[in-house]
Amino acid sequence: MTEMNIAFGKESKLSKVARYGWIVKDRPGLQTVLSKALLTVDPQYQRHDSLDQSIASAKVQRIASRWSWIALGVITVAEREGSFLVIDGANRVLAARRRSDIDLLPCIVFQTKDAAQEASGFLDANTERKPVSSVDKYKAALVAGDQSAINVRNRLINHNLTLDRNGRAPRSLKSIALLMRLEHDNPGALESALSVISKMVSDCPVREIMIDALVYLDLNVEGGINGKLEKRVIAVGSDRLILGAKRAAAYFSRGGAKVWATGMLDEINKNLQHKFELGATK
Repeated sequence: MTEMNIAFGKESKLSKVARYGWIVKDRPGLQTVLSKALLTVDPQYQRHDSLDQSIASAKVQRIASRWSWIALGVITVAEREGSFLVIDGANRVLAARRRSDIDLLPCIVFQTKDAAQEASGFLDANTERKPVSSVDKYKAALVAGDQSAINVRNRLINHNLTLDRNGRAPRSLKSIALLMRLEHDNPGALESALSVISKMVSDCPVREIMIDALVYLDLNVEGGINGKLEKRVIAVGSDRLILGAKRAAAYFSRGGAKVWATGMLDEINKNLQHKFELGATK
């Protein structure tokens, strides 16, 4: 009976794989130990860059000062052209480098062909196991060749805007998740919004409210925001627009693109004889 159950279980698994077209994306890795000196952290898609150096450094210091082999687990590593690149576990490797009493680290090593495959592995490993910030996902998507991520990057470059995880630097945005969503849903409207924002904002960060509301206005005001509305938006300025959006959110007891856009439009229409109206798509 036991043998029959085992056989039936194998047959069931095989048939389910075949029935639903389940795939295996790569080959099993090899468990081994490697010196920390051999392990390289690829900054293209890992967390250690100018966006979050202070946060990463503090986390690395905590791991190093309270080292735990149980917490370490294993480092996921890609072997490519004789180099060992960390896919998952960069903070733990950097923490080990701060300790003179630790050298060899348990690793599972996978053969990879390029950085795109490694970035895809980073996404798979982190998305399934623990939360990954939108900026980390965006960086990995760039390396993996995701066209939406590439488009967003190019738009930011073209309009002299930057990403900042804290959203404090002048002409910076931190809402990369919103940008990726808008790039997918309304790329033309996103381009129009960023074009206007780049002309309006000089020494302050770009708020998520501003992006979302301007995209809504572009889609729901006749001529869009690159028509007659553009000069008026720039003349009113970001401070008044944000104030109008917040006033509308307080009035309706909720936020969202439509509410914020309504509040901004109230500011835009002040003292105008011919007012702009929502509802007439461009």
